[in-house]
Amino acid sequence: MDPISNAVDGLQTEVREFLSDDAARVLRLIVDPEHGSLVGKALRAEEWGLENRSPFLILETPYDNDVDAFAAMSRTLREHYAILREGIAEEGVDLEELVLELPPDMEPVAAFTTHVHRWIALTEAVLDPPLVCWVPTSFGEARSWADAAIRMVRALWDTEVRFALRDEGEGQLESSLGAASQTRTAAFELDQEETMQHFAALLGPPSAGRGPGALPGAAAPDVAPPPRPIPGPTQEQIQETREKAGLPPMPDVDQAEALRRLVLEAATAAGNSDPVALEKQAEACELCRELELRLEEVLLTMILASYLLQFGREDDALGTYQRAEALSGDWQLYPQLAQTRLALGYLHLKNKRLPEAIDVYEQAAAAAAIGEVNLLFFESLRLAGTCHVNQGTEGEAVYSWIGAVKGATRFSEAEIRNCRFGEVAASLLDLLNRRGLHDQARSTAALIEEISMTVQS
Repeated sequence: MDPISNAVDGLQTEVREFLSDDAARVLRLIVDPEHGSLVGKALRAEEWGLENRSPFLILETPYDNDVDAFAAMSRTLREHYAILREGIAEEGVDLEELVLELPPDMEPVAAFTTHVHRWIALTEAVLDPPLVCWVPTSFGEARSWADAAIRMVRALWDTEVRFALRDEGEGQLESSLGAASQTRTAAFELDQEETMQHFAALLGPPSAGRGPGALPGAAAPDVAPPPRPIPGPTQEQIQETREKAGLPPMPDVDQAEALRRLVLEAATAAGNSDPVALEKQAEACELCRELELRLEEVLLTMILASYLLQFGREDDALGTYQRAEALSGDWQLYPQLAQTRLALGYLHLKNKRLPEAIDVYEQAAAAAAIGEVNLLFFESLRLAGTCHVNQGTEGEAVYSWIGAVKGATRFSEAEIRNCRFGEVAASLLDLLNRRGLHDQARSTAALIEEISMTVQS
């Protein structure tokens, strides 16, 4: 298993252990900001567990101050409850509406925790208390965030609510919680050096135990084979044979080593915030172009674009992603085409260019469908629908989200668990009912239930 998969698996195992520990109340999540999205996915995957009766309130609300953060969290909680109430009604259970009349000057943390108390009171007959997951996408001042989180925990401690809190990384939350037995810690630990070495090995030259012409990363004995009485073919002969057979070019040992060195030097420099990373990565892309390594050129061009973003050169990054998109399209590399379009969509969305983001996300979904990359197909339509909602074209969002849900009928159980199916399904049903499309909502709910059963079976 590669280092990234190992890290994700380790995080999910720790989350699972926390959920199975009845004595644990708080889970500290130690995750770097660039890996924050994996926290939500790991938690959502566990919410689908067959024995789980506790709704997960997954709040990615950024924290700058109490007023804005907790007001947003209260709104999200009410939206979650409305979706939950609607879903349970389909099973013949009626829940009261969550309606609160709070003083406008009520302290923000108290207002939010009052919402949670009301949630518990309304659902206690059918559900366990929720898991409150606050995994902010960003923090303001660490001490203020930790103080707000602890006040929230204390206000709900007399309930059976449990908490998953993304630590701010400065020790404030840890020192406030102390070493109580009711607190556990889960960490997403990705060894950058190990990761670079793993992927460098895939691009590296054959080892001493591999015969001439062996693909990089291929399985081979750990010891060199005995000398052969008949010499093997030369590199020129291998390349000539590959050309006659219509196979793509392959670098020789020296070329593969040069490419490996450039990629590693660029990654190391980027890790040290050294702009020389751009130069080395561009050289690696150029070498791929010279050697006609199409897939490798696309992948390394995408990495170059990410480095440009790292160093604040967004316009250059946009152009580089567009180059990767053009290359992927010309060479019919549809999975990579979908990936580059998702990256372009992110840049448009980041800069509030919603029409452009929608267009490129829909194109990403088309490429993912042709390339049969289910998770990229789902994510592209999920984001297209989200952009439609944000720009006020909710009718178009319906089409995007229905496309995503229908596409999930061909997903494997693992793919359903690893995409945000539950979130899209709930948002789609809410949107259909708000627009008065109740018959369509009922048929869609039946389809969602059918898909969900494949995960639970």
